[in-house]
Amino acid sequence: MKIFNSLKSRIIISITGIVIVSLSITTFFFAQKAKHELSNAIEENALNLLKATKNHVVSQHNSILYHKAAMLSRRKRELKNNTTIAFAIINSAYRKYKNEQISEAAQLLSPHYQELHEHAQTVCALG
Repeated sequence: MKIFNSLKSRIIISITGIVIVSLSITTFFFAQKAKHELSNAIEENALNLLKATKNHVVSQHNSILYHKAAMLSRRKRELKNNTTIAFAIINSAYRKYKNEQISEAAQLLSPHYQELHEHAQTVCALG
């Protein structure tokens, strides 16, 4: 093996070996660092996704609570209005009865009574 006996070939082989070892070590450490950074990025992305999901759930929960309160408030106003109307009709009929403007039998046939009766049936049907 005359090739390995010359100084030039030994230097070339040594330099080639050093370059190969250096590249291997650099590649290994770079791969480890890239793997670590990728793992951190995936973990951070997962945490951000969880936070976004939590914020969405909290937002939807708050929206449901707001709409529930608004619906209850609206229904309360509607019931109060219906009650006020019913009392007005009853008071009007009572005043007319007291003033002897109408008899009890005529009261049952009055349009207000029929309207009140129909409205009561509608409200009961809606539940």
